[in-house]
Amino acid sequence: MENRRILGWVAIPVLALALAACGQKDGKPAEPKPQGAKLSKQELSDLGAKVLKNTYKKYDDKKACWLAQGADNKTSYCMKVASVESVMTDEGEKVYLLATGEKVDGEKAEKAKGMVGMFAVKPENGEYKVIAQAQHAEVPDDTPEGAFVQLGKNVYGWKIEKNTSEQGQNIGGVAFYGVQNDQVKDMGSVQTVYDDTAAAEPDAKVSRVTKLEGKVEVDKTDESAEHYPLTVTVSGEMDGKKLSPRKYAIKFSSQQGQYVPPKDYPIVE
Repeated sequence: MENRRILGWVAIPVLALALAACGQKDGKPAEPKPQGAKLSKQELSDLGAKVLKNTYKKYDDKKACWLAQGADNKTSYCMKVASVESVMTDEGEKVYLLATGEKVDGEKAEKAKGMVGMFAVKPENGEYKVIAQAQHAEVPDDTPEGAFVQLGKNVYGWKIEKNTSEQGQNIGGVAFYGVQNDQVKDMGSVQTVYDDTAAAEPDAKVSRVTKLEGKVEVDKTDESAEHYPLTVTVSGEMDGKKLSPRKYAIKFSSQQGQYVPPKDYPIVE
Protein backbone atom coordinates (compact mmCIF):
# COMPACT_ATOMS: atom_id res chain seq x y z
CA MET A 1 0.00 0.00 0.00
CA GLU A 2 2.83 2.41 0.89
CA ASN A 3 4.48 1.86 -2.49
CA ARG A 4 1.24 2.73 -4.29
CA ARG A 5 1.00 6.04 -2.42
CA ILE A 6 4.52 7.01 -3.43
CA LEU A 7 3.90 6.15 -7.06
CA GLY A 8 0.72 8.20 -7.00
CA TRP A 9 2.49 11.33 -5.76
CA VAL A 10 5.20 10.94 -8.41
CA ALA A 11 2.65 10.56 -11.19
CA ILE A 12 0.93 13.89 -10.43
CA PRO A 13 3.88 16.24 -11.34
CA VAL A 14 4.75 14.05 -14.33
CA LEU A 15 1.18 14.38 -15.62
CA ALA A 16 1.29 18.15 -15.06
CA LEU A 17 4.46 18.45 -17.11
CA ALA A 18 2.95 16.41 -19.90
CA LEU A 19 -0.17 18.59 -19.96
CA ALA A 20 1.95 21.75 -20.05
CA ALA A 21 3.90 20.40 -23.01
CA CYS A 22 0.70 19.58 -24.83
CA GLY A 23 -0.59 23.06 -24.18
CA GLN A 24 2.43 24.61 -25.87
CA LYS A 25 2.06 22.33 -28.86
CA ASP A 26 -1.58 23.34 -29.14
CA GLY A 27 -0.52 26.97 -29.64
CA LYS A 28 -1.17 28.23 -26.13
CA PRO A 29 1.03 31.17 -25.06
CA ALA A 30 4.40 30.34 -23.53
CA GLU A 31 5.32 31.30 -20.03
CA PRO A 32 5.91 35.06 -19.59
CA LYS A 33 9.51 36.25 -19.76
CA PRO A 34 11.13 36.08 -16.30
CA GLN A 35 11.40 39.40 -14.52
CA GLY A 36 14.82 40.93 -15.21
CA ALA A 37 15.22 39.26 -18.63
CA LYS A 38 16.29 41.63 -21.39
CA LEU A 39 14.47 42.01 -24.69
CA SER A 40 15.69 39.89 -27.59
CA LYS A 41 17.23 41.44 -30.72
CA GLN A 42 13.95 41.01 -32.57
CA GLU A 43 11.98 42.61 -29.74
CA LEU A 44 14.40 45.54 -29.69
CA SER A 45 14.04 45.94 -33.45
CA ASP A 46 10.24 45.90 -33.17
CA LEU A 47 10.35 48.42 -30.35
CA GLY A 48 12.58 50.75 -32.37
CA ALA A 49 10.19 50.63 -35.31
CA LYS A 50 7.24 51.34 -33.00
CA VAL A 51 8.94 54.39 -31.46
CA LEU A 52 9.66 55.92 -34.88
CA LYS A 53 6.12 55.20 -36.05
CA ASN A 54 4.58 56.89 -33.02
CA THR A 55 6.99 59.83 -33.21
CA TYR A 56 7.17 60.79 -36.87
CA LYS A 57 3.89 59.20 -38.05
CA LYS A 58 4.34 59.77 -41.82
CA TYR A 59 6.00 56.85 -43.62
CA ASP A 60 7.54 56.96 -47.11
CA ASP A 61 7.19 53.52 -48.71
CA LYS A 62 9.62 54.25 -51.56
CA LYS A 63 12.39 55.49 -49.30
CA ALA A 64 11.47 53.08 -46.47
CA CYS A 65 11.77 55.76 -43.79
CA TRP A 66 9.76 58.08 -41.58
CA LEU A 67 9.54 61.74 -42.58
CA ALA A 68 10.37 64.46 -40.06
CA GLN A 69 10.28 68.24 -40.38
CA GLY A 70 13.26 70.43 -39.54
CA ALA A 71 13.18 73.57 -37.41
CA ASP A 72 12.32 75.67 -40.47
CA ASN A 73 9.21 73.53 -41.14
CA LYS A 74 10.32 73.41 -44.77
CA THR A 75 13.00 70.74 -44.83
CA SER A 76 12.07 67.06 -44.56
CA TYR A 77 14.39 64.36 -43.28
CA CYS A 78 14.24 60.63 -43.96
CA MET A 79 14.51 59.00 -40.50
CA LYS A 80 15.66 55.43 -39.92
CA VAL A 81 16.73 53.45 -36.85
CA ALA A 82 20.52 53.62 -36.47
CA SER A 83 20.92 51.70 -33.22
CA VAL A 84 18.86 50.21 -30.39
CA GLU A 85 20.62 49.27 -27.15
CA SER A 86 19.27 47.72 -23.96
CA VAL A 87 20.61 48.38 -20.46
CA MET A 88 19.54 46.66 -17.24
CA THR A 89 19.41 49.13 -14.34
CA ASP A 90 18.20 49.14 -10.73
CA GLU A 91 14.91 50.48 -12.12
CA GLY A 92 14.61 47.68 -14.68
CA GLU A 93 15.41 47.54 -18.38
CA LYS A 94 15.87 50.74 -20.35
CA VAL A 95 16.24 51.01 -24.11
CA TYR A 96 18.28 53.69 -25.88
CA LEU A 97 17.34 54.36 -29.50
CA LEU A 98 19.15 56.50 -32.05
CA ALA A 99 17.51 57.51 -35.33
CA THR A 100 19.34 59.31 -38.14
CA GLY A 101 18.00 61.04 -41.20
CA GLU A 102 19.27 62.56 -44.43
CA LYS A 103 17.66 65.51 -46.15
CA VAL A 104 14.99 64.42 -48.61
CA ASP A 105 16.17 64.75 -52.22
CA GLY A 106 15.18 67.94 -53.99
CA GLU A 107 14.75 70.02 -50.85
CA LYS A 108 17.09 72.78 -49.78
CA ALA A 109 18.31 73.59 -46.29
CA GLU A 110 20.30 76.72 -45.54
CA LYS A 111 22.36 75.29 -42.67
CA ALA A 112 21.37 71.92 -41.25
CA LYS A 113 21.98 68.95 -43.55
CA GLY A 114 20.96 66.04 -41.37
CA MET A 115 18.88 65.11 -38.34
CA VAL A 116 19.10 62.74 -35.39
CA GLY A 117 16.44 61.55 -32.97
CA MET A 118 17.44 60.28 -29.52
CA PHE A 119 15.08 58.32 -27.28
CA ALA A 120 15.30 56.61 -23.90
CA VAL A 121 12.30 54.40 -23.18
CA LYS A 122 11.18 51.80 -20.66
CA PRO A 123 9.61 48.64 -22.16
CA GLU A 124 6.20 47.74 -20.74
CA ASN A 125 4.49 44.53 -21.95
CA GLY A 126 5.09 45.10 -25.63
CA GLU A 127 4.59 48.85 -25.36
CA TYR A 128 6.89 51.49 -23.87
CA LYS A 129 7.05 54.57 -21.69
CA VAL A 130 9.15 57.52 -22.83
CA ILE A 131 11.81 58.52 -20.31
CA ALA A 132 13.49 61.22 -22.40
CA GLN A 133 13.63 62.23 -26.04
CA ALA A 134 15.03 64.71 -28.52
CA GLN A 135 13.08 64.16 -31.72
CA HIS A 136 14.54 66.77 -34.08
CA ALA A 137 18.22 67.50 -33.45
CA GLU A 138 19.68 68.96 -36.63
CA VAL A 139 23.36 68.35 -37.44
CA PRO A 140 25.69 69.67 -40.16
CA ASP A 141 26.40 66.29 -41.79
CA ASP A 142 24.71 65.13 -44.99
CA THR A 143 24.76 61.57 -43.68
CA PRO A 144 24.72 61.78 -39.86
CA GLU A 145 26.32 58.97 -37.89
CA GLY A 146 26.30 58.16 -34.21
CA ALA A 147 26.61 55.41 -31.63
CA PHE A 148 25.43 54.47 -28.16
CA VAL A 149 27.89 55.23 -25.35
CA GLN A 150 28.08 55.01 -21.57
CA LEU A 151 29.33 58.29 -20.08
CA GLY A 152 29.07 57.52 -16.36
CA LYS A 153 28.00 54.89 -13.85
CA ASN A 154 24.34 55.67 -14.52
CA VAL A 155 24.68 57.94 -17.55
CA TYR A 156 24.01 56.57 -21.01
CA GLY A 157 23.64 58.39 -24.29
CA TRP A 158 25.14 58.86 -27.71
CA LYS A 159 28.14 60.29 -29.53
CA ILE A 160 27.26 62.02 -32.79
CA GLU A 161 29.83 62.71 -35.49
CA LYS A 162 29.88 66.25 -36.88
CA ASN A 163 31.92 67.39 -39.87
CA THR A 164 31.98 70.56 -41.94
CA SER A 165 34.05 72.01 -44.78
CA GLU A 166 34.49 75.75 -45.16
CA GLN A 167 36.94 77.79 -47.23
CA GLY A 168 39.29 74.87 -47.78
CA GLN A 169 39.22 73.73 -44.15
CA ASN A 170 37.86 70.39 -43.00
CA ILE A 171 36.67 70.52 -39.40
CA GLY A 172 35.18 67.62 -37.50
CA GLY A 173 34.38 66.43 -34.03
CA VAL A 174 32.14 64.42 -31.75
CA ALA A 175 29.10 65.77 -29.89
CA PHE A 176 28.05 63.93 -26.73
CA TYR A 177 24.48 63.62 -25.47
CA GLY A 178 23.42 61.93 -22.25
CA VAL A 179 20.14 61.15 -20.51
CA GLN A 180 20.00 62.84 -17.09
CA ASN A 181 17.02 63.83 -14.95
CA ASP A 182 14.71 62.38 -17.62
CA GLN A 183 16.10 64.72 -20.28
CA VAL A 184 18.42 64.36 -23.27
CA LYS A 185 21.18 66.82 -22.47
CA ASP A 186 23.97 68.25 -24.62
CA MET A 187 27.12 67.22 -22.76
CA GLY A 188 29.58 69.08 -24.95
CA SER A 189 31.65 68.54 -28.07
CA VAL A 190 35.25 67.61 -28.77
CA GLN A 191 36.97 68.71 -31.98
CA THR A 192 38.82 65.76 -33.51
CA VAL A 193 39.71 66.93 -37.03
CA TYR A 194 41.33 70.04 -38.42
CA ASP A 195 42.77 69.95 -41.94
CA ASP A 196 43.63 73.04 -43.98
CA THR A 197 45.52 71.15 -46.70
CA ALA A 198 43.06 72.26 -49.37
CA ALA A 199 43.59 75.90 -48.43
CA ALA A 200 47.39 75.74 -48.74
CA GLU A 201 49.02 77.81 -51.48
CA PRO A 202 50.24 75.38 -54.16
CA ASP A 203 53.18 77.65 -55.12
CA ALA A 204 54.27 78.37 -51.54
CA LYS A 205 57.98 77.76 -50.93
CA VAL A 206 57.37 76.65 -47.36
CA SER A 207 54.41 74.44 -46.45
CA ARG A 208 52.46 75.63 -43.41
CA VAL A 209 49.86 72.90 -43.52
CA THR A 210 48.09 71.88 -40.32
CA LYS A 211 46.50 68.46 -40.30
CA LEU A 212 45.40 67.14 -36.92
CA GLU A 213 43.31 64.14 -35.96
CA GLY A 214 42.16 62.98 -32.54
CA LYS A 215 40.93 59.56 -31.42
CA VAL A 216 38.37 59.78 -28.61
CA GLU A 217 37.93 57.08 -25.96
CA VAL A 218 35.79 56.99 -22.83
CA ASP A 219 37.96 56.28 -19.78
CA LYS A 220 36.10 53.79 -17.56
CA THR A 221 38.98 53.17 -15.18
CA ASP A 222 36.81 54.32 -12.29
CA GLU A 223 33.57 52.50 -13.07
CA SER A 224 31.79 54.15 -10.14
CA ALA A 225 32.44 57.70 -11.41
CA GLU A 226 29.34 59.83 -11.99
CA HIS A 227 30.83 61.04 -15.30
CA TYR A 228 33.67 59.25 -17.05
CA PRO A 229 36.50 61.42 -18.42
CA LEU A 230 37.45 61.30 -22.09
CA THR A 231 40.90 60.58 -23.46
CA VAL A 232 41.82 62.01 -26.85
CA THR A 233 45.01 60.93 -28.64
CA VAL A 234 46.04 63.66 -31.08
CA SER A 235 48.46 63.11 -33.96
CA GLY A 236 49.35 64.79 -37.26
CA GLU A 237 51.24 67.93 -38.18
CA MET A 238 51.03 71.58 -37.23
CA ASP A 239 52.42 74.37 -39.41
CA GLY A 240 54.19 71.75 -41.47
CA LYS A 241 55.86 70.06 -38.48
CA LYS A 242 55.01 66.47 -37.62
CA LEU A 243 53.79 65.96 -34.07
CA SER A 244 54.35 62.96 -31.85
CA PRO A 245 51.04 61.43 -30.67
CA ARG A 246 49.91 62.99 -27.40
CA LYS A 247 47.05 62.16 -25.06
CA TYR A 248 44.74 64.79 -23.58
CA ALA A 249 42.32 64.21 -20.70
CA ILE A 250 38.95 65.93 -21.08
CA LYS A 251 36.93 66.00 -17.88
CA PHE A 252 33.25 66.69 -17.32
CA SER A 253 32.52 70.03 -15.65
CA SER A 254 29.60 69.76 -13.24
CA GLN A 255 29.31 73.57 -13.21
CA GLN A 256 29.01 73.85 -16.99
CA GLY A 257 27.28 70.51 -17.45
CA GLN A 258 29.61 69.63 -20.31
CA TYR A 259 32.95 68.13 -21.23
CA VAL A 260 35.51 70.93 -21.37
CA PRO A 261 38.84 70.47 -23.22
CA PRO A 262 41.98 71.77 -21.47
CA LYS A 263 43.43 75.09 -22.57
CA ASP A 264 46.31 73.44 -24.39
CA TYR A 265 44.10 71.17 -26.47
CA PRO A 266 45.35 71.76 -30.03
CA ILE A 267 42.29 71.04 -32.21
CA VAL A 268 39.97 74.02 -32.27
CA GLU A 269 37.57 75.45 -34.83
